[in-house]
Amino acid sequence: MLTLIGLRGSLQGRFFPLKPGEHILGRSHSASIRFDDEDVSDKHCVIKVDAGKATVENLSPAGIRIDGQPVDSIVELQHGNVIEIGAANALRLEIVLKTEEDTKTNVPISSQNAEEEDGDLDTPTIVGAASNFENLRLDINRLRRSQAAGADAGDSDGAARTMMPGEGTQVMHTRFASQEEIAKIREDSLAKSRRRVGIMVVLLVAIVVSGIFLWPKQPEPELHVDWPKDAAGEDLMEIQPSLLGSAQKGGIDLLIPAGMKPKVEKTDDEVTITTCVGRDRDISMRISFERYDDPRNLSCDRSQALTHWMNHKRSSNENWNFGAPMPLSFLGFGNGIPYLQMTYRRQVPETGSWGGRLLFFRIGKSSYVHRVEVPEAALSRCSWILSLSMMKTSPELSMVYWECTGLSASGTAEEYLSRARNELRKVSPGAWCSVLNDIWLALCKAPENESLQMEAYELMRELRTLQDQWFNAQLLKYYNAEVDGNKDQLAKIVAVSRAVFNDPNDARYYTVRKVRW
Repeated sequence: MLTLIGLRGSLQGRFFPLKPGEHILGRSHSASIRFDDEDVSDKHCVIKVDAGKATVENLSPAGIRIDGQPVDSIVELQHGNVIEIGAANALRLEIVLKTEEDTKTNVPISSQNAEEEDGDLDTPTIVGAASNFENLRLDINRLRRSQAAGADAGDSDGAARTMMPGEGTQVMHTRFASQEEIAKIREDSLAKSRRRVGIMVVLLVAIVVSGIFLWPKQPEPELHVDWPKDAAGEDLMEIQPSLLGSAQKGGIDLLIPAGMKPKVEKTDDEVTITTCVGRDRDISMRISFERYDDPRNLSCDRSQALTHWMNHKRSSNENWNFGAPMPLSFLGFGNGIPYLQMTYRRQVPETGSWGGRLLFFRIGKSSYVHRVEVPEAALSRCSWILSLSMMKTSPELSMVYWECTGLSASGTAEEYLSRARNELRKVSPGAWCSVLNDIWLALCKAPENESLQMEAYELMRELRTLQDQWFNAQLLKYYNAEVDGNKDQLAKIVAVSRAVFNDPNDARYYTVRKVRW
């Protein structure tokens, strides 16, 4: 096998086996045998090996020398030829004969001759492959120490012992990796790194996606408490009859947010229901329906009656704070039942501070108050649910609703009732408000006369039935005129309806005074 051995210069002591093919010598990183000297060209010369023979060709203007003679053409190399490159570098061509023993030791036969011919080359230093793909020298002293130790151990009487062939330290010859091999190694390393990074990215994405779908999500804070609903989105509610009875029997039903079994407490004058609202049912809610019998209701108006009830509450051991009454509203159908509403807060010694909304209305001499309240700390969250109507009124109750208007009257109950009966028979819509006022005065004059009350209730049912029929007919005319674009007919219908419904205690009073019905 052909081998180049560095005699002097930067490659001194290095061995370069020459395999069949081309071997570039020069300063380039792609050179098979690389020099660091500045007087060496990037591609200084090329050695071609074929069929066990080697030729050298100069590629540099600086030229090369073989055994001291300049070379101008392609020259076939012989065993022992010394190639000089630049001013300081020299390499010798050796033909290594591989015997069985040489194969075992992997040491060239001519290595000993090389030591004898060049005193500076005591022992060849072999370069191993490094991780950074640069060629590093082995420590020459390591080989010297091992040889010296072998000599001392083998000669016990102190005489010098000649080392026999094959008994030396076994040395493995290596060479520089070619540029293609280095690129292949680098490419394989980058491919492995890319695969590792790809696997890590896939695992990371899988973990993130799993976390998104599998990590238990924290529910958003409940800023506004809504009415509880079932899985289908329908409202969950329970119905509790009020002190006036159920809506099916002519009274009022109390609508209770469901979700848990409410606690119901009932006395002769009040029904109290305790339940819980909120997404986690963590907010207590109290719903009450109270009756307050006050004889003064037969001689005072609605606002005065509300003041009497508030004073009654303030006289208890609870600290009440009421807001201003809101505009008049109506419960039920047709004429409706007028009521006042307001916010309030109260301090209860046993359970702390509560706040909510109340509805106040009257029927006869009794005041009725419907309250819905929650702890004061939850008022802002429950503002929407507190604004909802939690009562269902029967049409029958609207038909027989009455209360004192506060007007003074000098006649008797029978006189007022007789005049109302006569006016009603005339079927004059313009007089219907006067008829209703006479019926109410009769009831205020004789609150304990049951037979008179029964007759007054029948007259009210008859009157309000006529009012409903007449109003529905006017609505139909109004819509037809609006479709036809008949503004004159619309104005006439509106004017007549306003003249008929001129009682502010009737819901239709406000309907006919809207811009559009």
